[in-house]
Amino acid sequence: MKALTSNTFDQAPGGIIFREARVLLSLHLFLVSVAHVPRGYNMCAHELAKSGLQRDLDQPVIWTDPLPSFVSALLDRERVDPNLSEYFSGNSIWKAEAEGKHKFFAWLLVQCKLLTADKLMARQWPCNPMCSLCNQEQETTGHLILHCSFAKLVWQKMGTWTQQLVRAPDDSLEIIDWWEKELAYLPAKKRRLKAALLMYCAWNIWKERNRRVFD
Repeated sequence: MKALTSNTFDQAPGGIIFREARVLLSLHLFLVSVAHVPRGYNMCAHELAKSGLQRDLDQPVIWTDPLPSFVSALLDRERVDPNLSEYFSGNSIWKAEAEGKHKFFAWLLVQCKLLTADKLMARQWPCNPMCSLCNQEQETTGHLILHCSFAKLVWQKMGTWTQQLVRAPDDSLEIIDWWEKELAYLPAKKRRLKAALLMYCAWNIWKERNRRVFD
């Protein structure tokens, strides 16, 4: 970041690249903000670079809101928190008292990597955008597993069955926040048990969704 916002590295090997980048930015952009983003955004950047090489010359080079639909789709596809691996080790998943397939499902779930309708549309795959369990809102991982009216009933029943060890999720929580909040400050044995209950419940909501979509 310093290389693009100051002349600190201008004399370093390859420093001319930074100087030229600053000149180009000042010539072609009215306002420039340089920020560090995690490596997880590289895929989106590479896709945008490829689209630039194939760009229709009649299309603008600089976009303002609203962004072109293909750019929005790329951003939606990569909107999984790129910092996830930096602060979420996954120990609460891998040490849960559950089968391997359920742990792998939970790992995808926490990263919002399940192929819900929003992910399918971002890939331009044909699908019904609405939640197949409630048919009221667009299907996203958070909606399907936590906030759908059907899912809420399932979580409420889980709360009764587990004597409130598992509770119905708060409406405002995202998947990662819900997972960490539910498992915070628990003794190791109880955390492993509760993690298994969470993933089994989420797994069966996902299975019911798939049954309605594919059967």
